[in-house]
Amino acid sequence: MITAVRSGMPATWVTIRSQPEVAPALAGVTTGIVITVTDGELSASLPAFSLEVRSAIITGLTLPDGSFVYDGTAKSLRIVGNLPGGTLVTYTNNSRTDVGTHEVTATISGYNYETLVLSANLTVIPAERTLDFPALSAKVYGDGDFAAGATASSGEDVTYISSNPAVAEVTARRLLRIVGAGETTITAMVPENGNYGHRPEVSRTLVVAKAAQSITFNAPAEMDRGAGAIQLDVSASSGLPVELRIDDPEVAALSGTTFNVLRLGTARITATQAGDANHDAAPPVTVTVRVLDPSLALPIRISKAVSPNGDGINEFLIIEAIKDYPENRVTIFSRNGTLVWEGSGYNNGTVAFRGIGTGRNNVPAGTYFYVAEIRDGMNGSIRRVGSC
Repeated sequence: MITAVRSGMPATWVTIRSQPEVAPALAGVTTGIVITVTDGELSASLPAFSLEVRSAIITGLTLPDGSFVYDGTAKSLRIVGNLPGGTLVTYTNNSRTDVGTHEVTATISGYNYETLVLSANLTVIPAERTLDFPALSAKVYGDGDFAAGATASSGEDVTYISSNPAVAEVTARRLLRIVGAGETTITAMVPENGNYGHRPEVSRTLVVAKAAQSITFNAPAEMDRGAGAIQLDVSASSGLPVELRIDDPEVAALSGTTFNVLRLGTARITATQAGDANHDAAPPVTVTVRVLDPSLALPIRISKAVSPNGDGINEFLIIEAIKDYPENRVTIFSRNGTLVWEGSGYNNGTVAFRGIGTGRNNVPAGTYFYVAEIRDGMNGSIRRVGSC
């Protein structure tokens, strides 16, 4: 109910307002019609009102999909208090998320009120972001691609740079790929973004150790004297070339991985791989090959010629496979049975007949005879072979 009362004094203005329909927080804001009484005449007008408007400060990031990540502060213009019933608020330029200061307006209108336009500045300040980059575990050359494991607090993709691409490189999928043994620094970073106050970078050291390698060596335990050239099955797990050496070049000659049979006897072949910048040296592997002649009654063969003339051919009496029987004795005598030379432990080296007799004199050219005795390691018996 609205009541107009005329005062007893002329030209006195009396204003009667309806009961305010507003929360205490919105003091001074009223609803209803303002009645003015002047000299007995009543006039009415729509009331004006005012509201308190506060600017909002937000921090956040606009993601590529249009979503907004912020730190929990207000996101838009905020009107403090309760609006009177029947009013409508429309906003312009509200809910901005890009960094900067933006003017925002709120238009409040209603049937019983004058239209009120409010404005305020909405300030979006750059947010802070961090990088979490755990220490990198040690790797070994040959390990597969792996994720470095850095994460950004903003949720953005992390990119990497390797200080030594000869040790590790970054793939198109942002994985780390081992290229060689050594040490490199991996730096994690996020892209440039104006919504953030800085661009953090974190570096970690990656150590790549040399890979171990092994040698696989398959060779026959026995070969026939007439086998000729045999290709040996030998390789290193690294794929690096293997070097072979033989302990008795009288038995066979090596050409790369080819075993060329020369004489009866037992040879030990050792395979080595020294390693390189990315591989440790492989443990050496030795195989034993015995060259046999099944047609012989005694498993040795004695050469028929000695010509110690310095040309490197037949310089001593070669007895094939004699080193397989270290308990041996060899005797050489002339056609009339005179002892020319004898020795035990014949080995084609330090103990060998070189055309020099027991008297330390060169024996004349001619025909000589021999007797070779060996102790058979299988049964301990003495076996004998001779040229007479």
